This record gives sequence, C-alpha cells and structure tokens, in this order.
Amino acid sequence: MAMNNSVRRAPNAAAQRLSRPVLNIYIGTKAALAGLWIAKYELPFLNRADQERVGSLYLDLEPLSEDIDRVHREVSDSPMIKTTLRFPDLSQYVEGLTQEQRSWLQISNPYGTRIPEYTRMGAGGIRQNGHGAIWYNSPIIAQHLEALIHNISAVDSAGHAPDADLITINIVCFLGGGTGSGALPAISALARHVLRAQRRAGNIFIFAMMPVNVGNVAPERQILQKSNSLAALLELEALMLKGDDKSQAFLFEMGNLQIRVPSGLVDEMFLLDDTQLGDQVDQIPQLIGMAIAMRMQNLTGIGKREQAVRPDLTALQEHDDGGLITNVGSVCPLEVVFPARDLAVGFARRRAQAILRDAIQESTLDYREEDLLRNQICPARKLMEAFRITDRERRAAPEPRRWGPSEVIQGIDRYSTVIEQAFAEQRQEALRDHIAALDALAQNPNWGRSLTRLKAAFLLFASEYKKVKDLTFASNPSMTRWGPDQLANENERKRKAYYQQACAEEFQMHRINSTNHVADLMIDELTKRVRMIDNMLAALRLMQQRWEADHVDSPEMSGMLTQQHPYRHNVFDHSAIADPNAINALDTAVTVAEAEKILKDAMVRMAMALSGDERDAKAIAQHEANAIMDNMVITYQQRLGEMRLLEAIGLVFPMDRGQQEQVLANHMRWMSVSARSTLRHDPSLWGDQAHRQLEVRAHLAVDYEDERERQTVERARQSVSGFGDRGPGYVPPGELMHTNDPERLQLLFSHHGVSLSAVPFLADAAGGCVKSLKDRQRIWETQGGIPVFTCDMLQDLVLRPGAFYDPLYDKQQKAGTVGGSAQDYAPMSAPGTTSPYAETTAGPHGPASSATPFYGMPPADPTMAGSGGMPPTPNDDFLVSGPAPYPTPPPAAQDFPGTTTPPPAPMGVAPTSMSTLPPSPPTGGPGMQVTPTLTQPRNLVDRVERRTRN
Repeated sequence: MAMNNSVRRAPNAAAQRLSRPVLNIYIGTKAALAGLWIAKYELPFLNRADQERVGSLYLDLEPLSEDIDRVHREVSDSPMIKTTLRFPDLSQYVEGLTQEQRSWLQISNPYGTRIPEYTRMGAGGIRQNGHGAIWYNSPIIAQHLEALIHNISAVDSAGHAPDADLITINIVCFLGGGTGSGALPAISALARHVLRAQRRAGNIFIFAMMPVNVGNVAPERQILQKSNSLAALLELEALMLKGDDKSQAFLFEMGNLQIRVPSGLVDEMFLLDDTQLGDQVDQIPQLIGMAIAMRMQNLTGIGKREQAVRPDLTALQEHDDGGLITNVGSVCPLEVVFPARDLAVGFARRRAQAILRDAIQESTLDYREEDLLRNQICPARKLMEAFRITDRERRAAPEPRRWGPSEVIQGIDRYSTVIEQAFAEQRQEALRDHIAALDALAQNPNWGRSLTRLKAAFLLFASEYKKVKDLTFASNPSMTRWGPDQLANENERKRKAYYQQACAEEFQMHRINSTNHVADLMIDELTKRVRMIDNMLAALRLMQQRWEADHVDSPEMSGMLTQQHPYRHNVFDHSAIADPNAINALDTAVTVAEAEKILKDAMVRMAMALSGDERDAKAIAQHEANAIMDNMVITYQQRLGEMRLLEAIGLVFPMDRGQQEQVLANHMRWMSVSARSTLRHDPSLWGDQAHRQLEVRAHLAVDYEDERERQTVERARQSVSGFGDRGPGYVPPGELMHTNDPERLQLLFSHHGVSLSAVPFLADAAGGCVKSLKDRQRIWETQGGIPVFTCDMLQDLVLRPGAFYDPLYDKQQKAGTVGGSAQDYAPMSAPGTTSPYAETTAGPHGPASSATPFYGMPPADPTMAGSGGMPPTPNDDFLVSGPAPYPTPPPAAQDFPGTTTPPPAPMGVAPTSMSTLPPSPPTGGPGMQVTPTLTQPRNLVDRVERRTRN
C-alpha cells in the first residue's frame, strides 16, 4: 500500500468534496489507465481528508506497471493496493473440490473438461482464465477489499469520520479481453459479499469498455472480443436474475466462500464504446476516469446532483418485456477547463526565455559609468596607499647606535626585514579588501543585472590594476648600493645620509613589490571570473536556444491542453475564441518587477559563485537557469491558480460581456455535439411503459461568484437550447448548478434504466455480439477450442431455458395464460431466426442439413420446472429430434444447486421424441374455456436477440 504524507497540493484543494468513501477497482491493463488518470489529474485537486476517502485496487494477471506506485506515492494520500493474480496448475486442486464447486470453476464440452490455466500473457483472451484467477485468489482479494474499505471509512487525519455506512464501489474493466470479462461477475459478487459481511450499505457501479471500432484488430480477434463482451454481461445478468428469485437463495461458490447472490447485486452498469485498440487506447479509460471523478465528488457540482437524483431513477432495477433487468446506462463527461497550471508553465517559459535573453545579451558601459567605476568604485588606485609603516614597526627597526660600516649595513637589513614582514601582513589584508570590493561589485544590481555588463566591469577593473603595475614600474628605485669598503672611506655624516636613503629605497621597493603582488593576484582573479562568465554565458546561450526550440510550439499558448483529450477542452481553444492572442492578457498576472526580481536573485547567486571553482561555472549557470524557470513557473501558478474560469474569461475580454457569453456558448455547443451514448435513443422500445423508458439527464455545473456571472452563464446556456441530438434522446439544458471547483465547466451527460437489448452493438443479430457469441458457442460445442463462458454453472444459467427466474414467464404462469405474441415464446415461428439449441436453414449461422440440439438443452419432460405440469408443445425449439453428437455426459443435476430443472439428457442419447410424451390435455371443448399452453421461457441469448428482431 502506497502512502505519503508530504505531497504536492493544487492551489484549490482546500474545499471538502467527498462525503462518502469511494473504492475504485481496476481489472486489467486498460482499466488501470483510468486509475492513473484519476491519480494524476483528479486526486491532486482534493484535500488530504478527501484523498484518504478514495481507495484504489488494481488487479491483473500480468505484472502491473510501476507507474501506479510512483504516481500514487507522489500526488496523494489515497490508499492503494495492486495485485498480480497468479495461480498454479489447478488439476490436483480441482480434484479436491466438491461437484458443486467444480461447476463454478471448470467448463465442459463434448471434447473434455477445461480448467483455467495461468499464462504469462495475462488471460490470453480466455474468459475462464480471468474467472479462475479471481476464484483461486478470492481470499486475498477479499482481504484487500476489507483493508481498503476499512482505510477509506476510518477517521481521517483531520479527525473527521465520513459516512462509512454508505460506500460507493466502482468497477472498471475492458470486456473484450479475458481478464476483465472473466473476472467481472465474480468480482461483483465478491465486492457485494464483503459489503454485506461488514454490514455496510453501498452502491456498486460498473464502467465497462466495449470493443467497438477495433481498428486494425484481426477479424477473428474482433469476434472473440464481441463474444467475450456479451458473455460477461449475460453471466452478470443471469446472476442478478437469480438474485431476483425470492423463492430460494442462490449461492455463488468461490473456493471456501459461499456468496449469497442478492437481488441488487449491481446498481448500474455503464457501457462505453469507441474503444480504440491502437494509438488511442487510453482515451476511453480517461473518459471513465473523468466520469468517476465527477460522480464521486458529491459535495460539489455534478456529483452532488447525481446523488440527489439517484432515488428518482425509477427505471433502474425494473424488467423489460423480455425479463432483462433495466440497470444498463452510459455516461459521457465533458469538461471545459481553465488550465491554470499548464498555462502558468507556458507563460513562465516565455517570460523565462525573455529575461534570460536579456541577461546574456551584449551590453557595454557608457563613459559616465566607466568614470564612476575608475574613480569611485575600483580600489586599484588606492592600492599604493594600503602599505605604510606604523610607529610599532619603526620601533622594531631602530637606527644604529654606532655608525660604522658594518652597523649601517646591518641596520639597513634589519629595517628591510621589518618592512617586509609588516607589508606581508598588509598584503593579505589589502587582498581581502579588494576581493570584497570585487564581490560587492558583482552583487550590485546596477552592475550585475546582466552577465555581459558584469563582465565589462571586471575587464575595466583589470585594466585599472594593470595601470597600477605600470605606475610602480616607472617609480622603481635605482639607488646604487655601497659596500663595506666604500662606507669605510666615508665619514659618519655621509654614512647616516646613506642609511636614510637606503631605508627609503627599501621601503619603496617593498611597497612596489607588495602592490604588484596584490595587483597580479587581482588580475588573476578577474581573469578567472571573466572566464567563468564566458563559460556561464555559453551555457546560458545554449539553454536559451534549446528553450526556444522546445517551446516554440507550446500547446498551452495555442489554446490546447498538454494532455489532449477528446472530452476535455481548454477554455481558450481556438474554436471557442475569435482571437487566440487574447490569451496574452493573462501574462500580466506576473508583473515586470516580479520577473526582474527572479532574474536578480539568480544573478546574485551566479555572482556569488564566481569566487568558487572555475570548473563549476557551467553547472552553476545551468542550475540557475533552471531555477529561473522553476521560480517563474511557481510565481505564475500562484497568480493564475487564484483565478476562476469565468474570471479568466473576463480578463481576456474585459468590459465585453457579449464576447464572454460567446466563448461560453461556443463551448456549450461543443458539449451539445459531443454528448452521445452507446444506447439507442428510442423510448418506444418500452412501449407504453413510461417507467421503463430511457431516462436521459444532463448536469451542468460552474463556479460563479455573483448574480452577474450567473446570468452570463445562463444566457450562454439558453443560446445552446439543449444537449444531445434532436429527437427522442434530446435533453433540455436543465438546471444550472453551482460548484466550488473554480477551474472547470462540467457537463455529465448520462442515460439510465435500459436493458442489454437496448444496446445496438450487443443485440445486432447481423454483425454484433449475439452472432459472435452464437458462432463461438457452436464451435466450442462441436470442435472445442476457447470456451465462451467461464464455467459450467454460468453457462447453464445463460443458455438453459428455465434455469433462472423469468418475471414475465412467472407472471403468465400464475395467470394461467400466455401473454404476448406467440413469437415471444415460440422463436421457431419467426422466419430467419434461430435458437442456440437448434439450427435451421433460415438461421443466421448458415444452412444446416439437420437441427441438432446443443449442450445445455433440457430434456422433454412433463415435470420440467417452469412448465406448470404441461407437456411441451411441438412449437418448442428444443424438441427437434436429431442425433446427439456428444460422447460424454454433461454435469448431473446436483451440479446445479438452486434449480429445479433436471440435468440435460446423457450424451449419446437422443432427446425424448414426441411419440414418448404423454398426451396433451384438451385445449377446448363444449362448455370449457380454452387455456393456451405455456411455452418454454427463452434463455438470455434469445431474449436479447428477440428484442432486436422486434
């Protein structure tokens, strides 16, 4: 579990936005992209208490990316667990299971029995492998769920206890592969089981990605993905229909767990299409991430509204005319954002380039500045005055008491030694003073505001020190020294005069030597600093050129987002504003004085570094250039982060309310065009059942400060008229909501309360998922290969007629009559259609010489469950006679607990023929009311296909 307390915070992360804990479960690699989107772009905008209420569980059969740990650790305090699901060879493990448990793990066909297999390539597109991974690892997954639920529902770091009794669980998966589609039914049941075990209420929502527009995927792979998608949804639907059966509990066997399937297993399934399996593979997970982020923030804007209207969605958990649960929906979140952070980076880059260019451009000094430097600032001309003799040094070199030749020479030597020692100390002090003057010059904002200007000042200083050396050379002493013999020939008066002159010459010589020594050291220091400046200038010029090359096409300054997304727009998008250059009005958020202060601080640090090692000059310049960029970005982020979206529009178009409204209206028109759904926009699917009609909602939210801003947004919204295409699915603008998110204009366009049969991609009998599933099921039953369903039990629930609760059939059975048309329960009467248990020459699967029963076909028995004691009629599709191709028997009746349907006929034994059935009761006669016979209820596959046909 990745936790971190020292995290970065967005400027507007103070407000509380979550009232209930949220647990997001990501199954598979594509689903993990949605989790990364939320972690990168949503969690940083939440405060710490809200982040602690959002848990993330990543599950996959392949090793998960290390980016998941890194991103969660860097940006949030949200609890996170990622698990790679592995399992060994299950052959011996299955042998130790009961027959009921085996039926939940293995899948059988006439060619044998298959159990899940672990592969290094994930599930390999095989749903049973994904199901087996969840089944085998269910104990550890349950522990992860319990730990995350405990963490997100505990008292947070601020001491606040959230509404822990009501938890939202979002399950994200891709239905085309084997991992997500195989694990979805089991994970849904396991999540509900953990909630019930902890005595917590909660909602479970599924965000499923459909494999539509698969692009360059091979045709056979497309068939596999379509079949996987429908099979996963049908299995989940079968479990929920079993949960609706109030007569007896239905148990989901999962290892040591026995999960009672409730009636409300899943609250709503959101199906999302337009999944691109090529270079746009991450778009649909980003869309899901945006949708989850909007819906979970239920104390602000759209999330709050979503929670308020949920009890009004009366279409959820109803049943359509075919008995399918109407809990399918779709969602399309759209955002217009003021990208304060991205725009701050764009402005900061441009401003940093400009000030860095100013700092390294060629600059000269005028004659007044040069005179000022020579006469008042440069200490070179005062260098000669730095060396002097004090009374203490004079007393240390007294005159000779006797003026003999030897005493004179010894006195001169003694005086020279004292002077040399005194000047040596003064040289160090003078050198420190001159270096300090040099440092003061570099730190002076007048001379150090650019490196080239500072270099010019250093060169002038060097020339002044060279002049000092020239002056000392001209005043160099030229006295001829006397030896002892010559001094012996002179009288005492001349020897005294010689002594005085020689001492003066020694003083002058030592002063010149000391002066030249300091001047040489200063010239060397200045030369070194000039070289360092040259190295710094070369490095800065290179960086400045690279900045300009890298940032010349900055997306932020072009009205685009750094992370492009088809459902998120920059408020300054070119399609929304007439003059894209108007965005430059926001550049004034950081004043010239603030920018110059950033440059000044960097120049001071570079000037201070000139006294260091010359080899570090290039690295120091690069570091300070990056510091200029970083400090500029921080300053812009602080200024722009305080702005709201409407305030930014007002600054770009000051005193022009018409243009402000036009910008908002343009974005809302984009929202209106982009809002779409995977569901069919046709309420007539539900006939005259008003509560079963498609419910479409559009929630629009923005942060407005006063009534004037609210009216501006309201007029823009009214100019758009509505969201979605004109027709039955058209949605009025709705109520404008206030949000405490200052940077976004959000629209959540959603559909609720339909069944699987309302999704054209699933129910399209010509080329959709129904045909793919039937084709693959036929291949599996006759040739082997990849199984369609995850286990014998779920295959039986989906394909066996009467194996699960059918509300319509139950209602007709209790009434004693068959309602609806004969076509509803007698599919063979409909031309051009077929059942999965018998083929005709008119079926969509191609011509067949004979009608052959498929595995899962119940025997013709008058005691069959759901028949009401009535014998089957010749209209029932499973009574077609023919050879039975299966050499081995299917699972026995005890393999399917919770059902009253006997097992299929033994393999190799033909079904009961019409001649062996008992006679049918009379259907009419004198004085009797004719009672129509009840036909066999359809299975889930046929129900979906029938809705499409109708």
